[in-house]
Amino acid sequence: MKLRELHILAMPGFERGGFSLAELDAGLNVVVGPNGSGKTTTCRAIRGLVWPELLDRAQPVAIESVWDDAEQTLRIERRARQTVYQRDGLPADAPSVPGSHLAECFSVTVDELFDGSRTDADLADRVARQMAGGYNLGAVRQGE
Repeated sequence: MKLRELHILAMPGFERGGFSLAELDAGLNVVVGPNGSGKTTTCRAIRGLVWPELLDRAQPVAIESVWDDAEQTLRIERRARQTVYQRDGLPADAPSVPGSHLAECFSVTVDELFDGSRTDADLADRVARQMAGGYNLGAVRQGE
């Protein structure tokens, strides 16, 4: 499953009226911004769509998403405690995913990424470049 669009309409602690992430890349996407801009909310929303039980106590919740999954379009919507799935516009079952006890294994924080213990150097370089607006700041500093 690859997330293509995410629309957060309501989430606990997010009082700014919602936001969307559209046209997400099939590869690496880096979400950056100042404190309170929605980075953690974005991660919680994605986890809650994949593992709905993680949002069972959270209110208010209204999230819409579009995913590419096995050459089909999967829509997952969460409103309050109800999650609805559609594949190519038809009602569908939830996708098969690992148990929610493994949810933390599917995300990496910037601190974890750059400490060298969990990820490879190529991925760290790609994230650093994306966070710098697509520029290799190390090469720029060296005049390359």
